[in-house]
Amino acid sequence: MKAIRQFLKVPSNREIKIKLPEDISVDKTIEVILIIPENKQSFEKKVAMLKETVKDKIFHEDLREIEEDFRRVDLEEWR
Repeated sequence: MKAIRQFLKVPSNREIKIKLPEDISVDKTIEVILIIPENKQSFEKKVAMLKETVKDKIFHEDLREIEEDFRRVDLEEWR
């Protein structure tokens, strides 16, 4: 496997062109992955949502259920 990394700015037409090395044969299937960093506003929104879980009763009930399930598994493991 060969990895090639390129950093590009998104153009106004939202199209990118990827230059491939000559040693990659024509008609070869390749995988292209785009990694798009999140913007700061998106991150801050997620943090705000996490802070809201402190007030969410259903979330806390779910946590207790999961905790109880794992407590049983942990006890079984020690027998």
